[in-house]
Amino acid sequence: MSASSCRFGNNMRGVQRTPPAAHAHKISVPCRRSRSSCSRFVVRTRAETSATSPGEQMSGTPPDLAPHIAPSVVNRLRPPSVWGKEWKGDDERAPGQMPGPPAYPMKQWGAHRVLLQGFNWESCKHAEKSKDGKTWYKVMELCAGTMSRVGVTDVWFPPSSQSVAPQGYLPGMLYDLKTPYGNEDELKSTIDTLHKHGIACIADIVINHRCASFQDENGIWNQFEGGTPDEKLDWGSWAIVKGDAKFAGSALRSDTGEDYDAAPDIDHRNETVQKDLSEWMRWLRDEVGFDGWRWDYAKGFAPWVIGALNAQTNPVFSVIEYWSAMGYGDGGLNADQDHHRQELCNYVDASVYTATEHLQYDGDNTVQSTGAFDFTTKGILQDAVGKDEFWRLKDKDGNPPGLLGWWPESAITFLDNHDTGSTQGHWPFPGEFAGAGYAYILTHPGYPCLFWDHVFDWGEELKTSIELMVRARIRNRVGGRCEEVVIHRADHGCYLATIKGRAESDAGDARLAEEQEIRQNPASEVTPWLGGEVVERRHGELAVRIGHGDAGPPGDGWDLVCEGPKFCVWERRAAE
Repeated sequence: MSASSCRFGNNMRGVQRTPPAAHAHKISVPCRRSRSSCSRFVVRTRAETSATSPGEQMSGTPPDLAPHIAPSVVNRLRPPSVWGKEWKGDDERAPGQMPGPPAYPMKQWGAHRVLLQGFNWESCKHAEKSKDGKTWYKVMELCAGTMSRVGVTDVWFPPSSQSVAPQGYLPGMLYDLKTPYGNEDELKSTIDTLHKHGIACIADIVINHRCASFQDENGIWNQFEGGTPDEKLDWGSWAIVKGDAKFAGSALRSDTGEDYDAAPDIDHRNETVQKDLSEWMRWLRDEVGFDGWRWDYAKGFAPWVIGALNAQTNPVFSVIEYWSAMGYGDGGLNADQDHHRQELCNYVDASVYTATEHLQYDGDNTVQSTGAFDFTTKGILQDAVGKDEFWRLKDKDGNPPGLLGWWPESAITFLDNHDTGSTQGHWPFPGEFAGAGYAYILTHPGYPCLFWDHVFDWGEELKTSIELMVRARIRNRVGGRCEEVVIHRADHGCYLATIKGRAESDAGDARLAEEQEIRQNPASEVTPWLGGEVVERRHGELAVRIGHGDAGPPGDGWDLVCEGPKFCVWERRAAE
């Protein structure tokens, strides 16, 4: 069977979509190629399918950079001892002054961004269950050195505001940071410690809905308290969308997304709501120390909400949770999931940095402000690995079948999170083959997100495999983009692919160079990234086999990285 090849050049973005009309002329969509030649990752929307022929190319020059890697981060994503809350991000703007346009994203960041979800569904109960009474924030702080050794660059925190539910996903008083995970001082201490280890801190932003603190005169819970002595985030029923009868919403506008029955749906078009939320998020950034955002239940509100708030807060990193149903038939999961990944593309594409009627923004409104968790890849990968259906890992065009196969620099790949795995187990990855799952996402383009349980609770063997694959990924400059993915085999027996890293130097080179000082200082209290190992940079290749048999990459010169149940990973030996 002939190999399929997918290239990621400097001037290509794997996005196949119809740009909004206001800036369509500024976006380039690469043309389709026949499978006999190099096939580029190209994505078309349903609208484009009828309006644009497969071979037609749109004019313009695409941005050279990953859209959701933020703006002023050149001097932040590194491990200097003075890194922290002294950064204000907006050139120390005066009180009330609106932020300026975000600087263009940091060039070629991709080769060493690895996220970690820093909690599971039970983490909120840790303090009451542990003998020493340590809060979860303290556990995270004590694990900072391990995170750094593994190669983690960003940690996703649990929701940090007071909530009706202990896990934090029914927030109420947003400025009140005392939660079952710990108090405000412990949160800030943990953030500071992670910053010292060169790790960015991502807040879980839950703004689709909000729980009230008081009842109105009719006994309905729709009077909100912000958690401060003043009136910040003190809202009434006017902040609840029209049509939310359960909570007597009196806003003039309807919901911009899907309903959420458990709590009042917030009217994001309201002037006070927009200004209060943007001020609160800037406080989380400037005073608490968070660096970026994970957006909970993004399908509950329109993507412009994220674009507007990201324009106001300029996060280091932004990722949405947009979890929708995949396509199933009588035979189980359908082979073609293009409709599913198209939903992710559509939302991300519409998340451009933007102004609103009430929030000023004068910057470029053609740059997408967020990436998305790649639920498409998760669903396909777990069926492929769990059922030995490895043919699923190549789409009809010969490319990877998830979001990472269409728009890799916007794809945050993962195996499980607090909803799909943990004690909830709503849609779990087959646990005995977690190593094979990580072999896929850590060798392919996109931004991988590790799950807490897999790194800290499932044993040294899995953690060691993850560490070795992260090192190989960094050595070979595989990240949000790469030069080429060649799928050599995808059938019932196994999946075999080679992935060529990027030729140009990137932020990974600079970070490793800066860490020399930490490595050479025996008195340093900071654990060097990757455990202090001097990582040789290569413009090399990775190879991965997932499945059965002894198939290996073509040619000679391959070194084994690691292997385990249903997986094997190699890297090409450096030239002598």
